[in-house]
Amino acid sequence: NGSTRLRGSSAARLAAWVSGGGVAIEAQHDGNVALTGQVRADSAQVAVERLTGVFAASVIDGSFEYGWGDREKPETRRLTIDLSGPRLDARAMLPQRLSLPSIIQSLAKRGEGAVAGGVPGALVIKLRTGALVTPGRVFRDVTVDLDASGQRVQLSHLIASTEDGARVALDGALTLNGK
Repeated sequence: NGSTRLRGSSAARLAAWVSGGGVAIEAQHDGNVALTGQVRADSAQVAVERLTGVFAASVIDGSFEYGWGDREKPETRRLTIDLSGPRLDARAMLPQRLSLPSIIQSLAKRGEGAVAGGVPGALVIKLRTGALVTPGRVFRDVTVDLDASGQRVQLSHLIASTEDGARVALDGALTLNGK
């Protein structure tokens, strides 16, 4: 527990190592890593608070927390990501053709083999950014508050504008059937 500083020349290598190969950042989106934060860890969770710095093409401020709960029960896991910054580059984490159905399908796939086709444990995402860079477009003035647990996805806020002037504002809940 305490302060940490992480520096490196490849966000792609770091993301691949941390995720066990689950996150692959393409070479054209790779970049330096220079992060500082306060790390807190115990037998059930690890968290980084007051996280600031640069990760590839993103300047970030925020926190993340991963709690594994009971290792034998995936439904007790919890991942919380809270990020803000002037520009967040999410191209490595999102489907090539980003759409609301593709995001929902991705959430449903996370639950395959878990609780009746739902999300294994809880996933909480909070984003605030002036520009969210995705594979297909850049969204402006983005606010996202998402809480997914089991078969339920609660979207408290999703607000964004496209470069061509369309404005999207959504809120509500979805129930995933896992089929």
